This record gives sequence, C-alpha cells and structure tokens, in this order.
Amino acid sequence: MYYQHPYKILQYSAKNLWLLIFPLLRGLIALRLDINELYLWLKGAWFDILIVIAILATGYIRWRCSYFTIGKDSIMHQKGVFLRTKITIPFSEISTVSAERKLLYLFIQAADVSIDTDGSGYSRADLKLLVKYSDLNEMEEKINIMNKKGGMKYSYKPNWWTMIFFSVIFSSSLSGAVYIATVFFQFGKIIEEIIDRKLTDTLNEVTNEVAAILLLKIPPIAIGIALLVLLSWVLSFVRNIFRYVRFKIEKDKSSTKIKMGIISKYFYYLSLEKINYIDLRQNLVMKLFNVMTVNINCSGYGNEKNEIPVFVPIMHKKQVSNILKIFIEDIKLHKSLIKPKRTSFFRYIWIPLFFIIITFLASLLMYTLFPEISGIIKFALIMAEIPLVWLLIVKFASVFTTGFSVENDQLCICYCKMYAYHTVIAKRDKIAKIKIRQSIWQRYFNKCDVIFYLNSKISKRHIIKTLSFSEVEKSLGYKYINN
Repeated sequence: MYYQHPYKILQYSAKNLWLLIFPLLRGLIALRLDINELYLWLKGAWFDILIVIAILATGYIRWRCSYFTIGKDSIMHQKGVFLRTKITIPFSEISTVSAERKLLYLFIQAADVSIDTDGSGYSRADLKLLVKYSDLNEMEEKINIMNKKGGMKYSYKPNWWTMIFFSVIFSSSLSGAVYIATVFFQFGKIIEEIIDRKLTDTLNEVTNEVAAILLLKIPPIAIGIALLVLLSWVLSFVRNIFRYVRFKIEKDKSSTKIKMGIISKYFYYLSLEKINYIDLRQNLVMKLFNVMTVNINCSGYGNEKNEIPVFVPIMHKKQVSNILKIFIEDIKLHKSLIKPKRTSFFRYIWIPLFFIIITFLASLLMYTLFPEISGIIKFALIMAEIPLVWLLIVKFASVFTTGFSVENDQLCICYCKMYAYHTVIAKRDKIAKIKIRQSIWQRYFNKCDVIFYLNSKISKRHIIKTLSFSEVEKSLGYKYINN
C-alpha cells in the first residue's frame, strides 16, 4: 500500500488555506520580537489560527484516507473519508501513463502521475496521483507498459534546430503575433493623425513644430497592446522550448516511452496497441517544403491544455514512412483513391469567399456613413481581408489534396480543417463509424460528404466533402454506410 506524497496535504488544503495564511503571516512579520506584541497578536488572531489548523487537519485526514496499491495485473486507488471511492484499472486497459516532475517537485522528490484508458468519455485522466519519486520507480518496475526490462529496440532524438523550428511553428503563430501588433501600431498612427487634424483645425495657435511631433507620436496604449501581443508569442515560444527540447522516443516490443523537458521533466509511456490513429499535420508553408509533424491520438497523451500530441517533430515527408514502420508495425502512408472532382472547388472555398465579399461590402457601407474616419476603415478592411484571403488559398489548395483510401485493412484520410492539412492513418478496426451525408442538391448530382469517426476518448469528426457517392459506396461497402 502506498500513500501519496505528503505535499498532497497542502494541495487538499490550498483552496481554503490561502484565504487566511497570508493575513496571519503579514501580522506575524510585522512583530518586532516583543512578547507583549506576540501575546496581543495571538489574542486577536487565535480564531483564525484555529481555522488554519482545522483546514490542515482536514487535508491530513483526506491524505491519510487516500492510498493506492499496485497488484500483479492492476492498480487500485481508494479515497474518501465518509464516502469511499475505489478505482481499479487493469494493466491491460492502460493506454498512457504520464509523469510530470515540476521544478518544485525536483526538490521535494515528487511527481504527478496520470493513468489513462479508452474507457472514459472525458478529457481528464482516469486516475491522477501525486507520488514520491521512489514510488514512481516501483511503478516503472510493476506496470507493464512502463517496464523496460526487455531493453530498448529503437530510439530517436531530433536535433536542436529541428526543435527550435517546431517551437517557432507551434508557438501561437509568429506571423499572427506580428500581424496583430501591426494592426495596433498602424491604428495608433491613423488615430493620432485624425486627432492631430482636428486639433490643427480648431486650435490655430498650436505651432507647426508641435503638430509635427503629434503626427509621429503613437498612443501609449497601442504600443502597450502591441508589445503585449509580441511578448505573449515570446513566452509561448520559451514555454515550448522548455517543454519539448530534449525530446526523445524510446521503443521496446509493446510500448513507447517519450521524454521531454529542460526544467520540468515530462515522461509518457504509451501502449502501441492503444494508439488510435496517426495524424500528419502541415500548414501551407510546411506543405510547400514537404515537411510535416507526426502526431498521434492515444488516450492520455496531448489532453492537457497547450500540450501537443507530437510523436515525431518536424521531418521531411520521405522520412515519415520509415519512422512509422519502426515504431508502429504495418502502418503505411498511401495515396488517396477517392477524391473530389476539381470542378467541386467552389464547395471548398465558398465560406472564406463569402466572408471576403461581406467584409468588403461592410467596409464600403461604413466608408459611406463615416467618411471622416476613412483611414481607419481602409486599414481595417486590409487587415481583415489578409487572413480571409490566406484561408481562401489554403482551402483552394485542399481540393487537390483531399481524399481517402482503404488498402490492406488501413484507412488513410486527407482533409483540411481551418488552416491545417491533416493526413490521418488508422487501422480498419479503429473505425468506430462512417457516416454518409447528402443534401438534396448532392443527391441530384450523385455527390456526398463522408464523415469518419475513429476510436478516441473524445469523439472527433474527420470530414471529406463532395465525393462521388458511387465511388464511396463501392470503396467502403454497405456495412459502413449510415445515412
């Protein structure tokens, strides 16, 4: 039987403890080692001190009533003081075990451990524990997907520059941060010019020198917001560097271990047979250079906020097949056999095209109603149209890459979602459901949309639009079709 790390007592007490502890500490620090003042402080704060002791005592009781055991083929966790809850997870059902060692945990020899299965329909872990580091070592010995006694069969570690590029690409978009910052800077200039013109019209006593200074001046709030946006990207980039640098994959016969992190250490133990599908992701720039990042869907990996389920960071398309063969047997990247006709491109581009037109018409209306702020309106139009035009280009290109195929009991789906291109590879037995959707217009032209649902803890749809219904029916067979 194992108890969680004693630091869990503070975590149990934290929600209520901090409301009282800081005022008490502030009063205690203000004392000058005077016995009389200490007596007066105790006399005035005795009730608050009792409440703090009661909160800590409650946390201790909860900690003492929470323990876990590791058996031969399962792990059990029991918790609760009056209402007991008992969770048992068989080792055979575990998909992912993750362990995180934060900077504080390095000093107190602790680790957060999360255990996940495919059984729950929620994004949170099935079991979360704060364990002693020595207990984590014992878990590695006893839980089969964490045990590496058979030795490593293969390991892969990307180079430093690959991880830098990965962090740049996935750090809240550098281009987006620069774009938003430009908006605020330029709006500051335009607004200042309008204010300046009004001032020179109404206040003729203002000298030309002061007016020139005002023309060059940018409002502090615009500078502040722009710097905040740029700083947010820098912080995101630094966070990704600290999290994903030192990324390494190690594989044995039935499981994979992923290690990453500089300050906080992250360890993931994945059951290879529990991986639902592979997701090769690209943006338009990555597609032009034929590079991609390999992500996976495995319950428990990539569920946390700001966590990317990366399996292999940035690599060239030619390398992907070889890497996948090493880590996941019988997985192949193959071409799409069922594709939309190129004449169906309008179905892919109509949404961004619609918003481009609506934005342009709205700006014309605003220009007519408010000609005095024409500078702001023109600039707002340009900055609003840039992401819409980019999305239009991305969607147009997706017409030539979208499709799916089923070969050798494997499914390969290629589609575009917002600005990202996805190539999803899954074994046929991982298909949960395939839905064929037809509008009245599509029925007339023998077209359809195909929606794939794959095994996953959180249900996600993979949609391919405007395919030939006859080709889909022939490729999938009647047993998969659910109108």
